[in-house]
Amino acid sequence: MSTPEETKKLMDNYLKELERAVDASVKVGLPSDKVGSEVYGDGVTIMQIGAQHEYGTEKMPSRSFLRMPFDLKRDEINNFIGLQFKTVLEDKRSANDAMELVGVKATNISKAAFRNNGYGQWAPLAEITKEIKQEAGKTTPLVWSGILRNSITWSIE
Repeated sequence: MSTPEETKKLMDNYLKELERAVDASVKVGLPSDKVGSEVYGDGVTIMQIGAQHEYGTEKMPSRSFLRMPFDLKRDEINNFIGLQFKTVLEDKRSANDAMELVGVKATNISKAAFRNNGYGQWAPLAEITKEIKQEAGKTTPLVWSGILRNSITWSIE
């Protein structure tokens, strides 16, 4: 059992970590400072391609790889955040390290959407797209070269 002094020290450390965390946020996606401004071979940025898929276009339905997975997995993410900050409370991890792990978890949730057809939520491919992908030996929606999926990352601001 902890002494009152040990408990006070633990709570003081936790408060300091929370004060650091309150001014920070974890951002997941295609941050322009990391990858969003990189360009495909045809001159289109990764961020532009990501936005077209995330929101859809007049010729293509939305296949959200950010908003939808995070909405779908909201409870899992919130529970993970709680567990990470429990380790901060126990003085086993800094708030920054906890937020980094949250960034990794959220990035993995987003990338998983590419492996399971948007958690089964994405619109089916158009017939012409299916034919083009089959001729190239590809079957997964949104994956041709893997550049978009592999560009998803996180940052702490």
